[in-house]
Amino acid sequence: MQIPSATHTLPTDYYRENFLTLIHTVEAQYPDLLNEAELAWLHTFLSLPINSQRLYLRLLTRKGPLFRLAKLRYEEIADIDAAATQLADVNFITFDVLDYPLDTVCALFTKPELLHRFECLQSIKQANKTQLVETLCAQGLIAADFCESLIAICHSTHLRVFLLLFFGNTHQDLSQFVLADLGLHTFESYPLDRAHRFSVIESRLMTGWLCPI
Repeated sequence: MQIPSATHTLPTDYYRENFLTLIHTVEAQYPDLLNEAELAWLHTFLSLPINSQRLYLRLLTRKGPLFRLAKLRYEEIADIDAAATQLADVNFITFDVLDYPLDTVCALFTKPELLHRFECLQSIKQANKTQLVETLCAQGLIAADFCESLIAICHSTHLRVFLLLFFGNTHQDLSQFVLADLGLHTFESYPLDRAHRFSVIESRLMTGWLCPI
């Protein structure tokens, strides 16, 4: 793969602009293939302040499902706490993580952090992290016992629907846009109107341009 030159720099808001391209294109092409929940998700996202949109997209494209609010740092988002509150108000994230398994919660913390938080681990502090987590699970602890704001992303499955409709396959994701931004990939140009959408997809399936789903 060609290495991008130093002149290729991504603008601060590149990931948000790419996401807007994705959802606006899908909304224009496939509104009848989107259900009410997916359309509501789209319109709710567009109604959010820019910083809240940015935070949601940062979380949406990270490995989750849980995150430590205090550990989130993004230079382009001035007030993470305020953005998170706005996302929670529209159910794009939730602070209610009690139903998540304790080992999923523990994965957010390092071994030293677990030892610092839980006195009950001091007698086995030489054990590996897996053994420490097993001990905490055996004691019936819950997420609230960590005394830290944890959040979970909501509606992440909607993104997969939009990606499928945009790319026509299940293999490409938002990273394709980054490659295009860096000049390493060019999207094929074809008519963006509803009259062509199925003929375009069918022709590419027949020629192998798209992988059958």
